[in-house]
Amino acid sequence: MQERLRNSLAVETVAPTEAIRRAPYGETAQVATRLLLHVRHCSKVERAEMAGGFRRKTDTVGYLDLMVASKEPDSVKQHFLAFPAIVHALTSSATDASAIVTGG
Repeated sequence: MQERLRNSLAVETVAPTEAIRRAPYGETAQVATRLLLHVRHCSKVERAEMAGGFRRKTDTVGYLDLMVASKEPDSVKQHFLAFPAIVHALTSSATDASAIVTGG
């Protein structure tokens, strides 16, 4: 577990600064709901929940964090990256993936 965490932290997840912006919670709720439904539709997903600032209902959200339990993370990552609102995949490792959605 610690090794996986270290590897995840070592992966660079930098995007062009103009591509990432903070958005009002209500605006991100629309994308978050669609994204969560999309990921939960994958048959390999055991459980999926929103996390981070969105789960805490902060006034603005910079990133949508999604936690997923699965015994087949590669299948889930491919399904996640097929989300229609994704305009640019940033990084991907054995256990995580990052992307930019329409609107930043």
